[in-house]
Amino acid sequence: MIDNSKKTLGEHLRKLREDYEKNRTLFAKKINEIPQYIYDYEVGRKSPSIEILIQLYKVLNKSFEELLKPLMNLSETKIEVTNLIRRLNNVCLNERNIDKLDGFLTSLEQNIEEEEKRG
Repeated sequence: MIDNSKKTLGEHLRKLREDYEKNRTLFAKKINEIPQYIYDYEVGRKSPSIEILIQLYKVLNKSFEELLKPLMNLSETKIEVTNLIRRLNNVCLNERNIDKLDGFLTSLEQNIEEEEKRG
């Protein structure tokens, strides 16, 4: 039996996916997922993992609040979803900070190399 919250979320994710890319196979490649799993999410057979939610966030350029919007309307899951969204935002914030730090370190290394060449 399919849980109504999964079905509602799946329908919402399908609409977001179709607005971005009609072809499920092409979309699956963009988020590093199997097309059958995309279908399973969309019909409510499976729930996307945190990793897939992060990929959807990145590829669709939608907030986690927007991705999980149907679940926010269900009072029994609202607190759990709010906590999940907070965790997902923290993970992505940390990734962005790591990317910024990596860029800074690369720039610093280049400056050091240039100084050594001039040295």
